[in-house]
Amino acid sequence: MTKARNKTSPIVEYGIFCNSLSMMKSSYLLVLFFLSHFFLFSQDNSLRKNLLNEHIQLGKEFHSNGDYASALMEFNLAYGYLKRASNHELRNEISGLISDTKQKLIKTKKRKHSEQSMQGEPTLLSLDEEPDDFAVLQAKGKTLARKIWADLDELSPGSQLGVGRMVAVLPEGALEIKGNAQENYFLRASGSSAFTLDGKNAIHLHSGEYCLFTNYINYEIRILSSEYEFQVCSDTPYALLVEVSTPQEFLVSCILGRIRIFDQSNEKLLYPGLSVKVDPSKSFSIREFELGSTLVQRKLFCGLSEKPIFYPSFIKQANAQSKFLHRR
Repeated sequence: MTKARNKTSPIVEYGIFCNSLSMMKSSYLLVLFFLSHFFLFSQDNSLRKNLLNEHIQLGKEFHSNGDYASALMEFNLAYGYLKRASNHELRNEISGLISDTKQKLIKTKKRKHSEQSMQGEPTLLSLDEEPDDFAVLQAKGKTLARKIWADLDELSPGSQLGVGRMVAVLPEGALEIKGNAQENYFLRASGSSAFTLDGKNAIHLHSGEYCLFTNYINYEIRILSSEYEFQVCSDTPYALLVEVSTPQEFLVSCILGRIRIFDQSNEKLLYPGLSVKVDPSKSFSIREFELGSTLVQRKLFCGLSEKPIFYPSFIKQANAQSKFLHRR
């Protein structure tokens, strides 16, 4: 007769024991796997941190010695280590270093180009070196860009322009560009216009008619000529028309917002429907004009097919002015 198995026996069957041993072995290997990966991750993280600091230090040394090209390379390498760490404490610092180094590198190249030109060695920089300070949104007819970088004989949507470029819009042509900075402005130029991008918020107008507008408040635009300079600003988004009469005379017309226009000795506040003749030898003289007139529409569109982004607001403003003038 088979003897009953003792339910309280501490003896484990061989198969159960083997299975338990296998599970223990697997658990042990799993722990080893995680520990080794944690160790390697810690080592890798430490190595990345050392390389990051090394690139930053080298970049600062190159920067202080005036080697901006090498400094920019080191800062870009350092920034590459932070792509996955959006909240890293050094991210903003490195971004600032990259931006500052880019600007100094561009200024250095411009100065070198100017010195070579004065010495009778006119050389143009490669298009690969041109920064993307401005972008072309629309272009019609013949438009071209000169100075500093290689010539561009035809601008088209998507073309990039750097500060320092001189742009010409030939008769029957038209152009719209915008700044690529975080705070920027738009510019439309009609045919027979020429201007130089003197800065990210500074433009040298040689000749022609323009429409300038921005969506940002308290955004100041410097308008220059060979003999004169003035500023426009507003505590609201604004749009204006500018016509170059002579190197010392401009006609500025407000079509949206409240525009403060000033130079070293004069200042005026313009509302939609008011224009001012800007002349340093005289006091600014203001006159009224109709926003809905054909002349304003022509200058506003500059021959371009797509309407400006502020057009709906402009139409509302023009209708409001028309009703006001009719009641008056």
